[in-house]
Amino acid sequence: MNHRVAESSQTESGRASVVPFPVHRRAASSLSPDRRRESYAAKTPVVTLWGLCPWNDELSDYDRRNIDLYARLLHDESEGASEEDLARDVFAIDPYRHRDRALAILRSHLRRAHWIADTLFPMLDW
Repeated sequence: MNHRVAESSQTESGRASVVPFPVHRRAASSLSPDRRRESYAAKTPVVTLWGLCPWNDELSDYDRRNIDLYARLLHDESEGASEEDLARDVFAIDPYRHRDRALAILRSHLRRAHWIADTLFPMLDW
């Protein structure tokens, strides 16, 4: 049982008396299974497992979903970012522990980003 000082209860000497306040914590087991799952899901970070960029000669749904990724890759590359920096910062893959995988994923997405920029948006002059 935790004890807190009650502000309103003072003794004649002017000192605060200690009044026990039970701290009620709702145990995780008292939550329904659905609420426990929601609570866990809210605390769990979303991790995207990247793979090689799919390729075809048209703009795909994958491209539409990742157009901001392509723009970031092109921008960061034009700013002089290294392949290791891009793999780590954009794809969250450690290029020193998983070098082959990181570079393959990065290069496939970068190649797709260049293709989209050159073919569909030539006026941007990336």
